[in-house]
Amino acid sequence: MPFPRSTAAEIQTTLNQAIADRDLQADLRQRVLQHAGSAAMGLDLGAGATEPVASPDYAAMADRGVGTILELSLTQLTFTGEGGSDPTLALVMSARARLIRIADKRELWNVADVTYESPAAAFSLWVMLDSGLLRGEIDNGSEALARQVGEALFGAGLSANSEETSVPR
Repeated sequence: MPFPRSTAAEIQTTLNQAIADRDLQADLRQRVLQHAGSAAMGLDLGAGATEPVASPDYAAMADRGVGTILELSLTQLTFTGEGGSDPTLALVMSARARLIRIADKRELWNVADVTYESPAAAFSLWVMLDSGLLRGEIDNGSEALARQVGEALFGAGLSANSEETSVPR
């Protein structure tokens, strides 16, 4: 059963308010760097909210000694579920990543989609106590996505070798 319009609007407002004061992309970048630990020497190149660029030019980074770039993108943050005025919902977060060698712009590795889905809860629980459940699950999702990206990248035997790996937005 689809949501009533008023419930759908409240769900969207709740999600917007929960992330209004957060830079989820920066949080994801930092968590990936933390999971990489000593597996890679990382430098976070992300700087504030900018529009994605289809084919970014990383040539200037080579002058700074950067050999590879790990692009990260949070691609989805939404509730899924169904029901009436107090639907049962799960928070779903997805991200993608790719590692690019700057010298020849070759894609060395990619993961098209990593996903986190929270346990389902009634919408009324998501908004209780200043959206504490929602904020906590966004943190859990960011951590899970970062762990998945780190395990996929560094668990696959790829490493930054002697080149410095940077993590842009």
